[in-house]
Amino acid sequence: MDELDWKKPALIGGLISGVPSVIPYVQSVNVCLCLWAWVGGIVAAKLLIGGSQRRITSKDGARIGLYAGLIAGVIVLLVSLPMSLWQMDKLLQTMIALSAQSPEAQSFYTRVQDDPTLKVMISFVIAFISAILIMGFTILGGLVGVALFEKRRDQPPPQYPPAYPPNYPPNYPPNYPPQSGGQGGDQGGWPQT
Repeated sequence: MDELDWKKPALIGGLISGVPSVIPYVQSVNVCLCLWAWVGGIVAAKLLIGGSQRRITSKDGARIGLYAGLIAGVIVLLVSLPMSLWQMDKLLQTMIALSAQSPEAQSFYTRVQDDPTLKVMISFVIAFISAILIMGFTILGGLVGVALFEKRRDQPPPQYPPAYPPNYPPNYPPNYPPQSGGQGGDQGGWPQT
């Protein structure tokens, strides 16, 4: 397994999963079951298959998906944390307005809005859950990529030069008895008994 080049497929798959997941408007595609994560995992598996001399297994697909997912998760965590922290006040004001019927919820959102530590903690939890989701779906994408693109089966490589099948007799090709004159002259014939 060490002969596989994991770095390039993992990096490309991680970038495909992570970068579009944090770009505004482009990230809306992730509403459909983290579609960018699926695409990144599938691309990573395809690149791994294309660069490998041997057959890639489902285990390898999950592994490349994990590596790509870790890269994507770090990107999502590093970008989403400041973005969610920046948008937290607007989100909390919306939640306070929506919870006008429930004084307990309104009190909770007001308390969070007044406490910077709680804002950071909630922003971190939101970013961390997003990163974990991206990583999980990237692993699934790696498995799907192997199922879609790995067409090789476990076959031994061809032998060069080709060997005779094992059931051939050891003296193949057979040594025919020399044909000499007998009945029929020098043209050979059946041995006389």
